[in-house]
Order: sequence, then C-alpha cells, then structure tokens
Amino acid sequence: MHPSFLVVGSGAVGCYYGSKLQQAGFDVTFLARGKRYNYLKENPLIVESFLGDYTVKGKFIDAVTNEKPDFILFTTKSYDIKEACESIKKAVTTSTTIISFINGTESEKVIAEFFPKNDIIGGIAFIGAELNKEFILSHTAAGFILIGDCEVSKVSTRSYKLNEIADFFIQGNINCKISDNIYQDFWNKMLWNTGFNGLCAITGMTSKLLLEFPETRKTVIGLMKECKRVAIASGIHITDEMIQKNIEITEKVSGDVTPSMLQDKRNGKKMEIDIINGKVVALGKELGVQTPLNETINAIISLWNKELQKG
Repeated sequence: MHPSFLVVGSGAVGCYYGSKLQQAGFDVTFLARGKRYNYLKENPLIVESFLGDYTVKGKFIDAVTNEKPDFILFTTKSYDIKEACESIKKAVTTSTTIISFINGTESEKVIAEFFPKNDIIGGIAFIGAELNKEFILSHTAAGFILIGDCEVSKVSTRSYKLNEIADFFIQGNINCKISDNIYQDFWNKMLWNTGFNGLCAITGMTSKLLLEFPETRKTVIGLMKECKRVAIASGIHITDEMIQKNIEITEKVSGDVTPSMLQDKRNGKKMEIDIINGKVVALGKELGVQTPLNETINAIISLWNKELQKG
C-alpha cells in the first residue's frame, strides 16, 4: 500500500516532486495559499518539463483539517518555516516522517523544535523549475534529490528506513540517492547557492550566463571559495574539487537554471539572502573568516528586501 504525502509549500519544487509522486499512485495533498490555492484547487497543474510534459489534477488545501499523512515534505521558503510548522501541527502524529527540502543548512533544527518526537530527515533538491503567474510549472534542468540522516532526529524506531523512502521517490521517477553525510551535502548545495543565487538576482542573468562572461565567472568562483573557507572553519570538509564540480554540472546540465532568488526578485518577493550569502557572512564574522564578496551580495539584496517591506 502506498504511503500518503503532505507537501507543505506548493511552489515549483513542491509541485514538481509532489506531482511526480501523485503520477506514480501515491496519495498526495498540497498545502497552498492565496491565488495559487484558489487556482489549483479548481484547475489541473500543467508541467512543461524537458523530460516530457504532463498534467495532473492535484488535491490542494489551504488549511489542515483531518489529514494524517505518513510523510510531510517541507518545500517552503526558509523564512516561512515556523509559520508552516504551526499550520500543520494537527496533521502530525508520532509516526509521521518529516523531510525538509528547504534551502540552507539548519531548517531541520527549526522543525525539530516543533516536532521533537518525529523522525526528521534532511533533504536536498537539485532542480531548475519555476511556477509562473499562470501557474504553469516549467521544469528546465536536473530534478534529483538527496536524503540523509540528521542529528536532530532522536527517534529510536523509524516508521520507514531511508532505503524505503528513497524507493518511494524512485517509484515516482525521481532520481533519489541516500547521502552518507547530509551536512557536507548541505554545504555542497550551499556552495552553489552562494555562488549563483544572489548574483543571478542582482544581474538578472541565469546561472549559465554568469559562467559565460569571464568577470562574473570569476566572481561566482570567488563567492564559492569564501563559502568553502567558512565551511572548513565550521568543521565541514569542503574542497576546491567540489567547487569545480558545481561549475561543471551547471555548464553541462540540460537546460538552464533560473535560481529562486532571481525568480523572487522578478516577482517582487522577499529573497532568502539570510540563509545563503548572509549565513556565510555571519559565520565568517564569528569564525574570523573574511568574506568581502558575500558581504557585497548580502548588502545589496538585504537592501532590496528592506525596500520590499515598505510596500
């Protein structure tokens, strides 16, 4: 019997992975809000993917009522974690497994504060996707995930083993692998986000375009190297080879990636600078590591976020 899923955060990432699971026969519910909820509760989700287009009619809700899912997938923005946790309390039982695909390196800690008795698994999504204003999901690149054990998970007996969970995703035609060290992989994803996310938002360019111009390519690598030094000072093993691999994957991947901060900038939404470049800057100051490039990116986008708050 297929387990059930609740997707918390029905943006591009949540809608893509949730729709793939639904296609495979899993019971999937999407928690959404606002115009997105109003549209998708009545209309099918159209996915235009480089792997093949498809349409699904999803089950969208704007509040938890009687849902008791086996799995909860967090795909919200980092600044919405606490509100999201509050909103799903009624759906969580002692057997619920929670997987966080939220950007950054510490979302699992926040979730664990709300649900200390639940199995909390770290997740990383590698995907180029965007849900536009017409609520059409464009999937342009990648689409694989990593899952792994987190120190914050204190359960003695798991409802599902990691290999069982990975198999569920694989049944949904999602390339899923188990991480041997999820914290190192968090920081490896952080390398990519640090190098591309903020700079793409500032320049208005996609990730591949930044690499085609020598000066911005140098800046991308410089941002990543600062992130690497902060990671090492934090006790995480990150290498120059990992930086190079991030560059190579970005250049070789089919299609292009419009990072989430560029999408948010175009749509007039708050950008996740605090947990990406801002996190590198904050840790750098704490650990005595200089991060001038990240400080610049952080300052510019923090100013934009402040102006957005003024309305």
